[in-house]
Amino acid sequence: MDWVDIIQNAISFIEEELGNCELSAELIAKHVHVSESHFSRAFNILTGYSLSKYIRNRRLSTAGEQLKKENATVSDVALNAGYDSPEAFSKAFKRFHGVNPSESKIAKLKEFYPLHVKLILTQERPLTFKIKSEEQFFLNGETNIVPNSNADATAHLWIQCKANGYLERCCRFSHFDTLVGISIADYYTIKAKCSQSSDDTTIIVPPHKWAIFPCEGEMPEAILRTWNQIYTSWMSKGEYEIADLPQLEVYFDFESNDGGYSCEIWIPVKE
Repeated sequence: MDWVDIIQNAISFIEEELGNCELSAELIAKHVHVSESHFSRAFNILTGYSLSKYIRNRRLSTAGEQLKKENATVSDVALNAGYDSPEAFSKAFKRFHGVNPSESKIAKLKEFYPLHVKLILTQERPLTFKIKSEEQFFLNGETNIVPNSNADATAHLWIQCKANGYLERCCRFSHFDTLVGISIADYYTIKAKCSQSSDDTTIIVPPHKWAIFPCEGEMPEAILRTWNQIYTSWMSKGEYEIADLPQLEVYFDFESNDGGYSCEIWIPVKE
């Protein structure tokens, strides 16, 4: 599965459907023949934008170009940009461009052009992984959930959970092993990985085989870099099929030699 080609195909489709008010992650993922949750996350990792923000930026940038034309009305442009009402469009337009739509003909507007995704060769640390079978384990604790396609939201969730004491509570659970960030479907949350079940258990993960990728360095840059390599190189080889289980970021409580933290990314693969 070549995610670079998939994302570029999706970007082309978005351009064709900018005026479609029903344009969504589900529709785009269906067009490029991948699951919605994997697509949204891959889009964010490979482009640096959440899908919703990218679509919004493209629509509002294109709307600004249309309003520069003499015969364009706010109502027509709002409809072409996928907005249900001129009022909602005007608010979004001002947040993006800094001016009202009525001022667009004389104001300097913000430009946001379509992205072109391509594989760039760099001298990064080679991506390494191991395939390992794990016994049944248990994911304990419950806190907020955020979209797993939004890297800023997932990073903020860790900060929030540390500040409110949730991470400390997780570490005190019976038979605690490690803290984990969990991606299930299209959301991300934080739990404790434990070797035995308890009253705090919310997810039971059956015995399974995992592709395990080490990740070291400053967070969240190191984890994002590793995810990027997984999507651009490992997944594109098609050697393993991903199983329908949670994907894990397994964090350890010690610092690595370069001053960052050490963790592993666990991806379930089919037998």
